[in-house]
Amino acid sequence: MDDAPPPTEPQGMLVPPVKPPITALATATPAPEPNRHARHPKSFGRPPALSEIIRRTLDTVDDLADAIAGGIGLRPR
Repeated sequence: MDDAPPPTEPQGMLVPPVKPPITALATATPAPEPNRHARHPKSFGRPPALSEIIRRTLDTVDDLADAIAGGIGLRPR
C-alpha cells in the first residue's frame, strides 16, 4: 500500500476558491408621480367662455384692490 500524496497541479492553490459576489435582485420601481405643476389651465376641461369670465373677474378684483390700496396710502397712485 502506497501512502504517498498525489502529485500537485502546477496551478494548485492552497486557499479555497473565491466566491463570486452575490447578485443583487431587481425590484419593481413605482411609477413616478405626475408633475402637477405642468398642467395647462385648459386641461381641466373648462369652456373658453368660462375661462374668459374668470380672467376678467380676477382682473377687475385686482384693479379694485390696487385702487383701494392707493386710496388709503398703501401704494403710490
